[in-house]
Amino acid sequence: MARLALELLLNIAARRHDAHVIGQRHNKSGKLTWRPHKTLRSTGKMLSIRIMPQLQAAIDALPAEARADGVLTFLVNDYGRPFASAAAFGNKFADWCVAAGLKPVLCDDGRTRNYRARGLRKAALRALAHAGATGAELLAVSGHSSLDQVQEYLNEVDQEHLAEAAMTKLANGASASSITGGTHAHCLIVSRIGAAISEPPLVHLRLATQDGFPLGQLRGPVENLLSDRFGRISELVGRLAAGTVEVF
Repeated sequence: MARLALELLLNIAARRHDAHVIGQRHNKSGKLTWRPHKTLRSTGKMLSIRIMPQLQAAIDALPAEARADGVLTFLVNDYGRPFASAAAFGNKFADWCVAAGLKPVLCDDGRTRNYRARGLRKAALRALAHAGATGAELLAVSGHSSLDQVQEYLNEVDQEHLAEAAMTKLANGASASSITGGTHAHCLIVSRIGAAISEPPLVHLRLATQDGFPLGQLRGPVENLLSDRFGRISELVGRLAAGTVEVF
């Protein structure tokens, strides 16, 4: 039963109040369809979410005798009856976590708490965001009414992607600096490959330290500027004079 509860909460990102009453009657052509209790008297919105293979496997694995006769909810208590309330289900879920050997954790507010079902709703939405779900798609699963309510999950993914992009650029810059063979700086030539260059040839230069940190932008005659500052690029100057540009 604990595995079924885990898969149910992760699959549909439901609140406890919805999870403990959802059952086979909500299964419509392979989708769980229900009206969330929290918005039942306000928007009355209907949610319909596909049953993923992991959840279906957990449903199929539960023996028929685990439920009392006539019980249609997926989750039941030790007597095979539906949980009396969301709180009762939450308490039982906490017991399952303790039985599984999960230790209490120190939370951001400094308090130590046991694992609870509530955290799985957030975990499900975070997993969807990391899988590439958009804000609108998160709302369609969670039942939230405002993008602000799921923005934290999108921001988390954006931060990771942007940080990874920044570190990749830093790594590429550090790798490029090794081409100069120990000189104090290197240049990145930015122009169109194969484009004709006027006389005197002009390009944009980005100077960087060997660690790849940009120092600034320069623009000037290539033959003068580069020969004065870098010396070891006669081959590159020859290519520039021939009317082509390589990108390093």
